[in-house]
Amino acid sequence: MINESALRSPHLGRANIVMLVAGSFLATIGRGATLPFLPLFLHNQLGMSIIDTGTVLTLSMVAGILLSIPSGKLANYFSHKKLLTLSLLVFALAFIILGSVYSVVVFVISFTLINCAYALYSTIIKCFISDNFHEGEKTKLFSLNYTFINIG
Repeated sequence: MINESALRSPHLGRANIVMLVAGSFLATIGRGATLPFLPLFLHNQLGMSIIDTGTVLTLSMVAGILLSIPSGKLANYFSHKKLLTLSLLVFALAFIILGSVYSVVVFVISFTLINCAYALYSTIIKCFISDNFHEGEKTKLFSLNYTFINIG
């Protein structure tokens, strides 16, 4: 069981853990729900070729993967709360931009930002759990987080 005294502390409360896991769930749904439609949008609405569409989507995903490498290092220099807030703000802003423009360049930038924000968020959650909980608690929280990611 998760240490109840840790859950009562202001920065590690049950509500905060629920919010972090819910954030993982919603971010996964947001990214996953749009991904199947992006090739159609790029090809039909923006006039990109199938090859260019695949290249854009692949490079955007790779950018997110590459950002996840230094994300853990960022957690050592900045607070988890600030990085989580930053990643969610970038994620939301990029989705708003993605849905409101019809420019290939802006689309590529916003989709890349979505993938980078997702990578930062998911890495910082892992750092947060790792830094603030004991071994038995970590296992349960990682499992909970991954369960909600897989549901999303």
